[in-house]
Amino acid sequence: MNLLYFLKTRLRFIEQLYDGAAAPFVETKRQIEAGEQPYVDNRDPEYYDGEPAFLTEWQEADDSVIVIGHWCLCMVQASLKAYLEECIGPSGAYWWDPKHLRGELPKKQGGSWFGRYRLLFLEDLGVDWSTGPVSLDELEQLNLTT
Repeated sequence: MNLLYFLKTRLRFIEQLYDGAAAPFVETKRQIEAGEQPYVDNRDPEYYDGEPAFLTEWQEADDSVIVIGHWCLCMVQASLKAYLEECIGPSGAYWWDPKHLRGELPKKQGGSWFGRYRLLFLEDLGVDWSTGPVSLDELEQLNLTT
């Protein structure tokens, strides 16, 4: 089974989902900042209280973008974890014993599920993630944000 294909497909889906779900809220913020319809400030300057026009609407749109982003990050993290689980399981076991690896995983002192997988891949499979295209710090941040 091509596990990487499924991971890439899931990540593309999450990216499309984020772009589609966040777009209306990003557009609302843009319209407010540009003063476009329907967000035209028609208040009388004499009664202006100092608070920007449509502040509540802008904050709600911004909060929505943040929530959608966090939700998508959770999906990315869950997808990465599922991919790693399958890599050491029967579906991904091309050259190694899945029972042995699954038994070794809890013994690793990585500090987090991600750290344990990183050590398992390094020590038992010889895969050094620090040479990959994504830095270990960025991968660990993904784990910490969710």
